[in-house]
Amino acid sequence: MQPTPEPKKHKPYSNILFDIEAFIGSDSHSFIPCLLVAIVTCNQCESIFYLEFECANCGKRLVKFYNEPSSGRSLMSNFLLFLDAFQRKTKNAVYLTGFNNSRYDNLFVWEELLNDGLQLLTGAPLRKGTSINTLKIGNITLRDLCLFIPTKLRSLPTMFKLDTDIRKGYFPYTFLNSFESLDYVGNFPDSSYFDTHKY
Repeated sequence: MQPTPEPKKHKPYSNILFDIEAFIGSDSHSFIPCLLVAIVTCNQCESIFYLEFECANCGKRLVKFYNEPSSGRSLMSNFLLFLDAFQRKTKNAVYLTGFNNSRYDNLFVWEELLNDGLQLLTGAPLRKGTSINTLKIGNITLRDLCLFIPTKLRSLPTMFKLDTDIRKGYFPYTFLNSFESLDYVGNFPDSSYFDTHKY
């Protein structure tokens, strides 16, 4: 009779979940990132559900990047600097994950890498058409949750038995058309800006 093998120990890992919001440029053909939000966890702190948490291993849980033209660096450039610093300080495998980011968010990351960060790449991207399915930046693997769980974002709370009051909501994408409109103060935008007919 063979002895029962020891359970396999998982290697330490960190997850960076991210999403980028952008507005449509004045030429109507380009998107300009204006906000990137990242949630950082590791195998030691992922069960703590507190956004203000700061882990001794992976740092601040909630990290935000804004596009501030006066700073001289784009939010994507600052995000790459953050990723580079993060992967240098950890020995963990790092997974940078978004939802449907292979078709959208990853393209902003790729563009910034081409402009200012090719030295960070450790392998060619895995592409399918114009999508970038995966990419290696040092010990960081960029991946798309939608490729593992092919469903709509609004279905995830039910699928994982989360509070079903959690909803993505609607955003006035066509109202947001410049950096100045980010600081808009005034009446609630007209419902035509919200594109609710798409949902």
